[in-house]
Amino acid sequence: MNQANSQTVPKNIPANLIPPKIKFNISSTFFDLTNLLPKNYVTDGSVNYTVQLQTGIDKYQNVKLPNFPVKINDIGLSLRSNSNLLFQNNSKLILAPSNKESYEILRLHNIENVNIYNPQIIGDKDNHIGNLGQWGMGISIKSSNNIKVYNAYISKCWGDGIYIGRLRETKTQKYALYSSDIYITNSLIDNNRRDGVSIISGVGISIQNSTISNTLGVSPKAGLDIEPNSAIEFCRDIKIENLITFNNSGSGIILALNALSQKMHLLMLLIYQ
Repeated sequence: MNQANSQTVPKNIPANLIPPKIKFNISSTFFDLTNLLPKNYVTDGSVNYTVQLQTGIDKYQNVKLPNFPVKINDIGLSLRSNSNLLFQNNSKLILAPSNKESYEILRLHNIENVNIYNPQIIGDKDNHIGNLGQWGMGISIKSSNNIKVYNAYISKCWGDGIYIGRLRETKTQKYALYSSDIYITNSLIDNNRRDGVSIISGVGISIQNSTISNTLGVSPKAGLDIEPNSAIEFCRDIKIENLITFNNSGSGIILALNALSQKMHLLMLLIYQ
């Protein structure tokens, strides 16, 4: 279902368009990051605990966030390979107001084999400092492989709810030209500023049973934007199944393939209603 239009204010999402959460049996033992917070920690999301959360993510393979809202800064959190991140029923990451043109609240760069369960992420679109930039991402996946995101709720990011692409190589470091085997299911991506989901360079991307809504702020303002930035980037084997776009100020789904004209890579896009 594709319900894009040119609205300039968010609309309440009808209940029938909100994806149901899937249940899963998780056999892993998760370290509770609450154990790393100061003794007098608060549970109202007003205090920045970025350092403590990152310390736990770096140390433990499987971690669960505190079962209450937590504020983090625009350094964001970097995940690692072969890990699982669990948001509990009341877990939520809230970004403190940032003046950066670019940030990643959850960063998955040059890693593999990661599961993220029930992420709830709130960006700073309503209280961003300044008006420059458009690259504040809720989840940023670059040059990574085998990433699964279940039951996400990502809202109010300065840029995109989810970004899928590649890292730029340097003189000393080369990275994969695309992210691969990325699976996003039963997720609600709402009220982000630039795109709900951007696929810039990806192979084997699957988005299922999800809704992208109320994307408003800066072009292209699309629900889903499939848009390689250059001729060396890949967009291939992309499967979109049961995706609803609602009240996005731009298009519901954009296919912008002009950058591939010099060296065309096969785009196989399957869309199921």
